[in-house]
Amino acid sequence: MRAVWSQQRLVACIALESYIVNSRSSNQSMGQVNVIYLCEREIGSDNTEIGFPSIDGCRAIVLGTAGGLYGLHLNGSLNGTKLDALANFVNGAAVTIMYVACNQNSGARDIEEVAQVAARFGCANATYWLTTGFPGSSAYIDFMLVPGNKCVIQARAWNEAADNVPANKSGYAAGANRAMANGGAPGQMYAGLSRAGMTTYYPIKLNL
Repeated sequence: MRAVWSQQRLVACIALESYIVNSRSSNQSMGQVNVIYLCEREIGSDNTEIGFPSIDGCRAIVLGTAGGLYGLHLNGSLNGTKLDALANFVNGAAVTIMYVACNQNSGARDIEEVAQVAARFGCANATYWLTTGFPGSSAYIDFMLVPGNKCVIQARAWNEAADNVPANKSGYAAGANRAMANGGAPGQMYAGLSRAGMTTYYPIKLNL
């Protein structure tokens, strides 16, 4: 049974990687870059993909709906203001699945906060957790919507010298697809990040 399961998992992983490559290649050939990058305190949405620059103790929260993905780059502790801001942004869309990822977790506190978010959106039975655990570095974590209304999660170590540079940024552009959970908007936002070194990660389902 172990050998059969391993073979099935390998086939599934190969098919998944192929889907990701083909999907991105198709989008790029049409001049599309279907990803929104969310910095600290930002909320955003995209039909297919959300990226989170420099996640360490922060939490990358992604809500899956029939219409696409909603995300929150949660820094510091969760509070009512931040949770209300996310709920107002989602604006009643039915959440079917939730993913939360970080690089270094805070144990029980993180799980308590995840449970609060899951309860607010009614997805306690479909909530998944991932800790990337890059030593001595934060992480770039990316969520891509795939068939079945689920996400593929890919990540790599954050390279401050190569990633946090003017060439990867543009002036902050407010719009219907992004908002602030708390505080003022930053002067700049990420417009592109290298995918070199990205690895697929598999989250665990939480029993909330």
